[in-house]
Amino acid sequence: NTCCTHAHPGEIPLEAAQRKLKEEMGLKCPLEKSFCFTYKAKLDHGVTEHEYEHVFTGYTEYMPDVNPLEVWDWKYLSSDIIRLDERLHPERYTVWFRQVYQKVLQYQKQKV
Repeated sequence: NTCCTHAHPGEIPLEAAQRKLKEEMGLKCPLEKSFCFTYKAKLDHGVTEHEYEHVFTGYTEYMPDVNPLEVWDWKYLSSDIIRLDERLHPERYTVWFRQVYQKVLQYQKQKV
């Protein structure tokens, strides 16, 4: 997961993803729509998140130039390291991330 946002009025999801990637990570690269899914989870204090998500994939050779007002931390990790860390330290990952990451792995397997 690199960036999350909502589209501005009149902005399509791809444009929103490109905008937010530039705003948060200082990156501009071609993005491909990977898939969509509906996410629903009950969180603390009676809060429920219920959203329709668009997931995009992009590749770049450039290092991020992160916006410190938007990004607290970042790192490149392999899928194997993410899976291991998620099992060892589930508190580091949001419910949303765990759901979308499983879908990303499934999507990648289908593309091979």
